[in-house]
Amino acid sequence: MESKALIWDQWYAALLARDEAYEGVFFVGVKSTGIFCRPTCPARKPKRSNIVFFESSLEASKGGFRPCKRCHPLQSANQSPDWIEDLIRAVENNPDVRITDHEIVKRGLDPSVLRRWFKKHRGMTFHAFQRELALQNAQQQLLNGEKISAVAYSNRFESLSGFTDAYRRYTGSKPSQTNHLIYCHPLETPLGPMLAAIYNEKIIMLEFMYQDRHSLQLRKLSKKLKSQHIAGPSRLFSPLKDWLNSYF
Repeated sequence: MESKALIWDQWYAALLARDEAYEGVFFVGVKSTGIFCRPTCPARKPKRSNIVFFESSLEASKGGFRPCKRCHPLQSANQSPDWIEDLIRAVENNPDVRITDHEIVKRGLDPSVLRRWFKKHRGMTFHAFQRELALQNAQQQLLNGEKISAVAYSNRFESLSGFTDAYRRYTGSKPSQTNHLIYCHPLETPLGPMLAAIYNEKIIMLEFMYQDRHSLQLRKLSKKLKSQHIAGPSRLFSPLKDWLNSYF
């Protein structure tokens, strides 16, 4: 595992280069001015001894720093970098295809930066995100009436038992069980990513995604309601996001 000193050295180099790949990965507080900025802020770069790094705008605010008026870090905190959006689209369009670290490097990306961004904004690694999408895809196929064995192998699980175990851990139920659904969706807010869950047209969960707490809560709700959770649409997600942005 990389040490904090090594990570901060990488972040400082990214700050000096105004590297867009690090947007959303870190924020930087300037001690002499009391403000915090995005990695791509056009302002003159401070000395290494005059800055402190934060993994979220919320941490920077709690640390007593004010948002920069040039790069507006709070306004950009709820936006994903283009390179992240491109990668997410590639995975969502091909849920049965796995993107390896080797392929990530071929795309000109750093796997460690990608892993850190996903841990912060989605509460999981990029590879765990791919596995979750595969399970979501499998879940939808099962709801459409497809056979369990065909669904398992089409989503690149090597055995039916392995698929059953992974599916049970993800949904809290067996592939053969069909119940009411809990719709969940990540929401980017000015203070960081949150996960919302809707059941019977009611908001039943809203958790920040900085740690694994949201995953634990979702599993508990699925077990309590005897329902499967799935990433999917709900008419409540859009107004909820607007309300959160207004509130924060």
